[in-house]
Amino acid sequence: MIPAHRRALGMTDQEAVEHLAELLALVEEEIRGAAAVITHPYEGGHPDHDACALVVQCACERLRRSAGTAPVRLEFACYHARDGRQATGVFWPTTGCSERVLTLDAGQLARKRAALAEFVTQKEVIAAFPVSPERLRAAPWYDFTRPPPPGEVLYDRFVWRVTGESWRDQARMMLERRR
Repeated sequence: MIPAHRRALGMTDQEAVEHLAELLALVEEEIRGAAAVITHPYEGGHPDHDACALVVQCACERLRRSAGTAPVRLEFACYHARDGRQATGVFWPTTGCSERVLTLDAGQLARKRAALAEFVTQKEVIAAFPVSPERLRAAPWYDFTRPPPPGEVLYDRFVWRVTGESWRDQARMMLERRR
């Protein structure tokens, strides 16, 4: 088994976009020397997931420029808006990005269920997701100044501080500062 590494970054729900520069520095250091990094897709499902996709893409770009190499960016299927509903456990189709579907065996399913049970505050959200299969794909290059590929931002349906437009404004400011 490949050793796993995890580190809590201490961000509050829906506030990652307010800490993009800080997160970028932390993530860049964390993934330096890694062969691969698995992240969220930019699909407008949740503002923190979109921030994660942005930070990982930028960290990989910076490592590629400074060190000549960067981890392979992979992403897992999460959730997004589709046809007026929430689609879970599937990707928004992206040309040139084929996915790999992994069926979990009994031991893997037990470990995943145990891990998911740790997210007590997210129990209702997690219940909407299939436990198996896992879907992975190579992450495409995203333009974070534009709406995510589905076009609709799922979190715009909620009364949250962060909207798709305010999220893209924050992303745009961070990207412009990096130039």
